[in-house]
Parts: sequence; structure tokens; C-alpha cells
Amino acid sequence: MLPALLATAGNLHAQAFTGTFTFGGAGNVDSFAYNGTAIPGISVSPLTKNGVTTSSSSGNSRATGWPTGATNGSDVFTGSLDPTKYFEFTITAAPGKVINLPGLTFGIGRSGTGPRQWQWRSSVDGFAAPIPVGVLNASVAQDGGVITVPDSNSNWTGNEITTSGAAYENLSSVTFRVYVYNAEASSGTGGLAGPLTFSGTLADGGGVTTPTIFPAGTFTPFTTFLGTPSASQSVTVSGFNLTESILVAAPAGFEVSLDNSVFGPSVSLAQTSGEASGTVYARLAATAPEGAVSGNLVLSSAGATTENLGVAGTVQLPASLTAAGYTQDFTGFTSAASLPAGWSLQAAAQTYSAWETTTTGAKFNSETVNVFGYQHTGTTGVVQQVLTLRNDTSETITDMTVSYTGLVGRADQGRSPFYTVSVGGTEVPRLAFSTANGVDSTVETAVSGLSVAPGQTFQISWSSDGSEAGSPGSGSRRQIGIGSVSLTVGAAALAAPEFDVPAGTYFANQTVRVSNFSSYVAGTEVRFTTDGTAPGLESDLYNDATGITLVDGNGTVNLRAVAIDTATEEASLVTSAIYQFPLNVANLTALRASPTGSTIYRVTGQVTFTAGTSNRNTKFFQDNAAGIQIDDTAGTITTVYTAGDNVAGIIGRISTFRGQLQMVPVQDFGAPVSTGNAVTPIPRTIATLDNDVQSMLVVLQDVTFENAGQTFGGGGSTTPIADASTSGAFVNAFRNIFGDSNVNGATIPSGPNTLTGIVQRTSATVIAVGPRSMSDIVFDGTPSLSLQSNKVQLTAGATGETEEATVEVRRAGATDADLVVDLTQDVEGAFAADIDGSLNYLPLPTAVTIPAGSSAVTIYVVALDRSVSINATLTASAEGFEPATQLFNITGSGGGGETFQDWAQGAPLDDANLLKYAIGGASSPTATDGVAPVTGITATDLTLTAIVRTNDLSLTTEGTALIDLVGGTWSSNGVTMAPDEDQDGVPEGCERQIFSTPRGEDGKKFLRLESTLSGQ
Repeated sequence: MLPALLATAGNLHAQAFTGTFTFGGAGNVDSFAYNGTAIPGISVSPLTKNGVTTSSSSGNSRATGWPTGATNGSDVFTGSLDPTKYFEFTITAAPGKVINLPGLTFGIGRSGTGPRQWQWRSSVDGFAAPIPVGVLNASVAQDGGVITVPDSNSNWTGNEITTSGAAYENLSSVTFRVYVYNAEASSGTGGLAGPLTFSGTLADGGGVTTPTIFPAGTFTPFTTFLGTPSASQSVTVSGFNLTESILVAAPAGFEVSLDNSVFGPSVSLAQTSGEASGTVYARLAATAPEGAVSGNLVLSSAGATTENLGVAGTVQLPASLTAAGYTQDFTGFTSAASLPAGWSLQAAAQTYSAWETTTTGAKFNSETVNVFGYQHTGTTGVVQQVLTLRNDTSETITDMTVSYTGLVGRADQGRSPFYTVSVGGTEVPRLAFSTANGVDSTVETAVSGLSVAPGQTFQISWSSDGSEAGSPGSGSRRQIGIGSVSLTVGAAALAAPEFDVPAGTYFANQTVRVSNFSSYVAGTEVRFTTDGTAPGLESDLYNDATGITLVDGNGTVNLRAVAIDTATEEASLVTSAIYQFPLNVANLTALRASPTGSTIYRVTGQVTFTAGTSNRNTKFFQDNAAGIQIDDTAGTITTVYTAGDNVAGIIGRISTFRGQLQMVPVQDFGAPVSTGNAVTPIPRTIATLDNDVQSMLVVLQDVTFENAGQTFGGGGSTTPIADASTSGAFVNAFRNIFGDSNVNGATIPSGPNTLTGIVQRTSATVIAVGPRSMSDIVFDGTPSLSLQSNKVQLTAGATGETEEATVEVRRAGATDADLVVDLTQDVEGAFAADIDGSLNYLPLPTAVTIPAGSSAVTIYVVALDRSVSINATLTASAEGFEPATQLFNITGSGGGGETFQDWAQGAPLDDANLLKYAIGGASSPTATDGVAPVTGITATDLTLTAIVRTNDLSLTTEGTALIDLVGGTWSSNGVTMAPDEDQDGVPEGCERQIFSTPRGEDGKKFLRLESTLSGQ
């Protein structure tokens, strides 16, 4: 919700305004023109992208090339704002007016490797400081106007900035910038999501009392064909302190309008109480001469300075339709500049490339095909390929035969665009063409009811929008194109047959009849074919009593019919219509062996529902030999299924994504035919996962997780696993397919485990298993408990002092039920534990619960008051589990362990002696029994293993890391320490410890140990 709009004190006649940039599918541009409601008295600049590269994202305005500095999975950022990289727009008031700006409403978004931080700044302080955000999306954080988003691929909308103070009052102009930075990769996308809305008030600024005309906006070049007006464009015109109306006069060759309907040489904007405002439309007139045309719209009013708005355009010659007709085969067409006379393209994407190449946009000749075509995307919208013709016959045209070849490119793709064709502004259904059957077809029909006078122009348009009935949304598309075109003037001697059932998609038998059959005279026959071949005298004879029966279940039918005068053998034009029926297959094995593309398949046998997720409404079905993934982003399936439901007649199109075969449904599958059916998982190993079990339920034995003890990521995340077939190597064969299950955020269990799940291919080379819930992961080994602390040296004192240890209580075993663990100590009163993070420390014994779906819980332990140094053991036990212990050394506040002075025997405190004392465990400065730290490196971590003294309370030893030795800062962030399991040979009062830091994606990283003595 936008903040309230109030006039500033002292400003009279303040009027609230709101403007919105709506990106839709057109945000992939460097400069996005303001497309909101015109605001009288205000000019809004385009939203521009500066220093970055624009990128595509439906409903958003995004870019790549943002400053980097973020690491996947981390909230630690090392990058900074680049003042040359930002989005920007400007709001300007008319002379004599001022803007008081309450604020902005906006959304932000990123890809999986995109930027993590945003800042809004404005020109009021020279873009010096970030603007705080007043209302923030619940998933987003800010610190002084620095916005930080989670590490996920998403959009966060509903954020609001409310500007305040004198700096945002009485402005003649204000510019806003949003700086974006700390991306995980320069190729990651990020920017603004959804609409960008600004609001404020426009008020009298004083100082200007003369009449003023204020136009907001400009015109881009117009184009049209001779005799046809161009598409219109508009600007907003405002006036203040007026005594008369504003006259808008068009130059020669142009015309203007106030309603975008009635155009003329001039229009007048009436003034009321000295003010006027309105939208003025302009276009090239049908009377504009051939060639370049330009001039100025002249805006004038008594006493006001005249304003001129430049307009320019080009008028091309149309194609000529003569008594001999018109033909075109697009020979030599290679770009927009070489389009044949009379042809134009009206489309969002007009990049020209050869037919059958994968580039989106307009298409032209390949080596073997002459074509004027197009390849859509999910956001292309309606594309029109238009032929503008002039009647160069000497008669008014009332009847015409139109014939063209519809062409299909990339016929293996899953989406099927189609043409609707209009002649003279009226759609002619018989001229429609679909790419659904993947076959080039000649389409022709007689068109009557025209009235095109000699010298008059008219248009034939082929319109497509990249989708088809039952198959909207995103996805790869076939190319649709126009081949040879032929027009013949005059009525056909013999009318072509007309079908009473229109072309389309059907799911039951259809009986098609020739609706104009009764108009034929005796001796006229109708012959037809259903395989797309040209009908003739030898083809099947039509019987009007029975019609033509098209049988469901046999796939697409291309019905073609012709009327023939048997006496003269004169034939009519051929009528064609494509009817798409499902192609029945018996089972999923047959479905998986079928070609992908536009064919609709119906599986007649029963299949069993095994699992589903709300992400993309994905569902998995299998029968006794194969499985299939249902990708239902459109929500076509409304029936709710439970695992074990059997369904018959699943129906849809199939395609592949990253090697995964998937079905896109075209109908709801309906109620199950039975319930409670068991599916036995197929035994496999990681190495034997293959396409034979794709989308099926499998079971793997003795699986271990590389990241045991960490947590599972969200939907789509992967976790390396291993079994005997991988020879101990961990591979990304585990994927969280079901992101709305309790797998999300659960602790990754230690192994070995029995893993049951659905098989899904995640790339052309990787295939993975996804459990439906944590109950699909069952521990195979001996159930046991473990205790691990971040420190084992505690100083006794008052309960709750800082000398506390974080202790993780972990179980290895089944995770589908709560487990209550008893905590005890062997020395009465040694320490107390906080089990819920409330800082309410309870003397032991006590109990802690590890909840279902988790394998660990964290508690906090503090030492109680003691005056001597003791060793005390914490014990965790639960029925059916092997117990675990953790040994702590507790030193009373009045006592103390060995000190450096005791050890040094008078030797100085220098770096060499401190190193031997703190790291290595030397018994004296002259001893040689210390052990140097051992460095280690793995694919993921840097480690240092050292014997660290633990019985000197004044000694601190910690690990620190950095990336840049020259300009970086050593930090303990991200460095962890854990006791080594091997403590053999460690001197008394010391402990062998492992310091570790993740390598991440950094090319270089450094780890060191730092020891300090307090008071030295």
C-alpha cells in the first residue's frame, strides 16, 4: 500500500499523483519507457540500466554484471557498491510547479547466483546516502537502507520507501537510483521485480504566472504503407495559467486525435480555471506521400511559448494486386531490409536469423526453404506478419482466393504456435494453420464479402502467439512460417466444402459434415482424405447421411476435401482442417518410447501415484515397468491424489528437460479407480541409477552422507552421498525433490542408511534420488548417541557466566520419532545445562529431546562453583541407544593450572617461546618435545591440527583466515575448532585440536593460528 499523499504547507492546489512502471515481458531492455498513466504537469524519464548488461526475466527488469562479493550459502559479504552500476529514472515538474515526493513501492529479485544487496539513493543529496525502507518484505532485512535478501532464486515485493523532510519538498526534478551489488557471480541476474510505483503531490511553485504549455514524452519514428495510416503514439500535454485552450496542429502527412479514434489535422485541449491536460495521439495519415515524412506538432495557446514536438516517419509502397493476381515466395529474403514490398512484422523481438536456427525472433531463408517465419518465447505476445496490398485492378474486389503454405520449423519442440488469418480486418477461420502435427501444409480458401475499391489498400495478417489450446506457458516452441503466397481475384466457379466441426483438439469421436453440401448441383461430388494427401477423383466419396467419422485415440487427423464437377472434372479449392486427438498407448513403457513434441498421448492402462510436490504441481506415477513425471505448472490437474491411488487414462504431451522425460497434462486425470495400492521400491545402487528407473520409486542400501550433521537445503538442493558402488566417493546423487516435505532443514543423518526415493535426472549426466519425507531415510547401523563440545576447559563461577560450552547431543539412528535423552554428571554439582536456549541453567540430571526429523540438538553447559581443578564427565543415555560421554576440565576461580611463568622458568615471553608453549605442548623453553602444527587441505576445507595448551586460563588460541594477504583482514569468522579424536601422546594440560575453514569458491585462502596471553 502506498503511503498517504499530503500537500506540503504553503503549497496551494496540491494534487496527488501516482505513476507505475509495469515491466511485463518487456523488461529486457537498456531503457524502459514509462508506461503508466499520464500525469498532467509531470514528465517521467525511462528507467535506464547503467554500467550493466540487460537480461530477461518475465515481470521484472534485471541485469548481469553487478559487483561480486557473496558466497553461496553465506551471509558474509566482501564486495561493495560500484557507483557506476545502477538503475535510474527521473521525475520532472512543469515550469511553475513543484513536486513533493512521499516515496516508492518496489520489488527486488535475483537468480541463484545473483546479487544479495540493494540501495536506493536520490539526487537530493547527490546520491550520497542510502534511503531507509519503511515497509519491508518479511523475508528481507535492511540496515540503514542497505537491503539484504536471502540466498535464494526469488522475488521480494511490497517494499515501500517513505521520503520525508525538506529535502524532498518543492522539487523541480528528482532522480532515483537503485544500486545493486554483492552478487555470487557476475553472470547472476538481479534488479527490480514487479511494478515500480512512485507517488507524491504536484503543487504550485510560485514565480511563474505566464501561460505555460508542458508536453511530456517524445515520438519514435513512424512507419506505414502508402494509403494506410500508421499505428499511433501518444504524449501527455499539460497547461497552466492559461487564458485559452491549447491548439495542437499536425504537420503535413500526420494527423492527431484526443481519443485515438477520430483523427484530424488538429485538436484542441480545453482549459478550465487556467489549467488543461490530456493525452494527444499522433500518426502518419493515409494521405501521407511515399518516402520520408517529418515535421513538428505545434502546441500553442495565447500568451504561452509555443512548443514543438518533432515527428518523423517513412511511408512505403504496398504490394500490387492486379487482375493477374499476386504471388510471393520470399526468394532472397534475408533480413528486415530485404522483406518483399508490402510486408511488415509487428513483434516484440525482431532479430532476424535463418530458419531452423534456435534464435528467438523473425526467420528467413535457409539453404533449402524460402520462408518468412517466427520463433516465439513465453513472453513474445501476439506477433503479426502483415501483407499490405493496393487494388491495382480496374474493378472493386468483392471475391478473392487466398492460398499460402504454412511451414513448421524445429518440429521436435514441445509447443505448437498457430496462425489466425484476417483478410481486410475480418478473420477467416478456414485460413488458420497449426504446427501441431509438425507437417508443412497448403492452406487455401475463397473469401467473399470484400469491398476494396480501385486504388484502395487493404491488409492480410497472419497472427500467432506461440501457444495452443491446452499448451500455454513457457517451454521450447516450434517455428511457424509463411511459404509461397498466391492471391487470385474473382469468385471461385465451384465453392469449396465447408466443415461444420472446426479444426481443434478433441477427446472423443467427432462426426464432420460438409455444411454447404446441399448447395451443390447434381453431378457434384465431394471427395476427402484423412492423411493430409490431396483429395481427387480416386479419394473416398463423402456421404452426407453418415458424414465423416474421426476416431479418438488414433492421433492427429488432417482432413482435406474437394468438390468436383463430375461432368467437367472441374475442382474447387481444397478445404483442410487439422483435428488433434490423443494417441492411445497401452502403458508407460510405450509412452517413454514415443516421440516428444506436440502429440497428445493417452495411457490407457492403470498407473499408480507415488508422490507429489507443490513446486510446479509436480506428480510422479508408475506402473509395473516404468515411471513418468507430471509437470503441471498450469494447475490442469485438480483431483487430489494420495500415494497408492491408481489412475487410468493419464493424458498429455511429453517433452524432456535436462534429460528428464516429463508429461504436461492437457486434462484432469479424474478420480482414482482404486486406492491403497502398494508400490514396492526397486533395489538399486547409486552406480546403477539410470533412465530405466527414471521417475520410479527405488531403494538404496548402506548409503552415507558426506555432510552428516549439517542440514538439508530447500527444494532442488543436492547433497553428496556414497555407497559401495561408488567406492567411497561422494557424488551428487541425492536431491531434495519434495521441497514442501520435512526434509527441508532436517539434520543430515550419519550412516549407513537405507534410502528410498524417486529417481530424477538433474542434468544430462547426473541422476539423483529424492526421498518423499524423512521417513524414507532409515538408519542401518547400531543406534548410538554422541556428545561434542566446542570447549572442554571451563572456569567455575556463578551460573550463567561466559565460561560456557556449546554441546551438541547427536543420535545415529531412526529419525521418525522424538527421542528423550537423559543427561547426567559423574561429579555432583560439577555443572548445569540450558536445554532450550532460555539461559535457565538446570543442575543435572535433566533431559533433552531430539525431535522427530532431526538427528541432533544443541545445549549449553556452564561450570558451577569449585575451588579446585577437577575432571567431570557429562553422560547422555537413552533406551535402545549406546550412551556417550564428554570429559570437561573445571578450574575453580580460586585455583589455576600451569602458567606461562611456571613453564618459562625465567625465559622471556617472545614469539618463539609463546609458540612452543601455546601450540605444540613443549614441557619447557629448552625442551624439544613440542609438535609443529600439521596443515591439511581437502576439496572443501583448509585445516590446521595442533596440540594446544588448555590449562592456562590466561591463554587464548584461535584460528583466523583471510582471502587477500595484501589488503585483507584476518578474521575468526567461519573458522571452527573441534578436538581431534586422536589424543595419543598429548602432554597433560594440552589437547590436540583441529581448526578448519571452508575453501568456498575462493581461488586463494589462508588459515593461521593466533595465541595471546592476557595481561602480557
